[in-house]
Order: sequence, then C-alpha cells, then structure tokens
Amino acid sequence: MDYLGEQGDTVARNEPYLRSGGNRELMRTVGAWASQFGEVLNVGCGGFMPLLVKTTHALDITPVAERLLRKNGWTGPFTLGSVTELPFHAGQFEAGICCEVVEHLETPLHVEQAFYEMDRVCRAWLVSTPCVKTGEPTHRRVIEDGFVDWVMREFGASSVKMGLWWYIWKGGAPVGRPAAGLPEGCWHG
Repeated sequence: MDYLGEQGDTVARNEPYLRSGGNRELMRTVGAWASQFGEVLNVGCGGFMPLLVKTTHALDITPVAERLLRKNGWTGPFTLGSVTELPFHAGQFEAGICCEVVEHLETPLHVEQAFYEMDRVCRAWLVSTPCVKTGEPTHRRVIEDGFVDWVMREFGASSVKMGLWWYIWKGGAPVGRPAAGLPEGCWHG
C-alpha cells in the first residue's frame, strides 16, 4: 500500500478510538496547551482530534480525515496538505498542534521538515510523539533524546517526557512536569 493510502487507513482505524476520547492524558495535555490561544491549527488532525482539543483549523494529508470530521460535526476550515509542506503563509496561525504525526513520516528528513514548517506557519506550536515503541504498525520511528535536543537548540523550544509521550513546544505556557515515577531530567525546559 502506498503512503497516502496507509495514512487514510490509519485515520479511519483510529477515529473510533479518538471519538471515545482517545488517551485522556494526551488529550488533556494538548487541549490545555491549545486553550491559551484563540486561533489554533491542528496539523495531522485525523478524523476527530480538532473536536477533542477545540482547535479552530484542521489539516490532514488524507481526505478521509475531512470526511470523518464532517460526519462527526466539525464545521471549521479543513485543508488537505502535508506537515512537510504546509500550504499557509509564514506566521499565519497564532498556534499549531501536531500530535501523533511525526512518527508516521516516511524519513528522518521529513521529521525535520515538519518542525521547520510548524515553526514557519505557527507563532507558537506543540508537537507530541511517543517516546517509546508502541504496537502501532504504521509508526516508523521513536523520536530519540538527541533529536529532541536538536529541536530545542534549533527552534528555542522546550520539551517534556510525560507518560508515553514527548511534548515539544515553542511559545505559550509550559506543558508541565513529568508524571510520577519518571526519572528526574525527563523535563527539558
């Protein structure tokens, strides 16, 4: 199956999980961060996430996402596009979130491009990605500590490892401290 077909299948397969609330820790964390902004772009939105975290704009690489979003009641703007080449002007959005996307990208270069594009288009941004290998068959990588350190240096970003996720952000209030039981030093801010 080609990459676009794979992503459409992933969006369709994950929509019932998100409709049921998804991972509540992840959704609470992302939603709380996004709530401090008026206009928020959800990049790689899938079929339900903009409804959970209350973003104002949605973008996904597959039309399956828009079909499911509309079916679920989304009335906001939807754009078909890729995180590696966002079809928006520099600084167009007050904030953007890109959750559970970069681990699906085809190459490490695409992951770098995603961060450059989020930084170009969104004045503040938050990217979340698993920090451990999961059972999701379409995950191509786990983002390593060294890459997160590069993102922090390159973009003046902060990061925290909480639960199963990296939260990497630039601008806005800090995301938080690591969950109980994680070693000190998981938070980079």
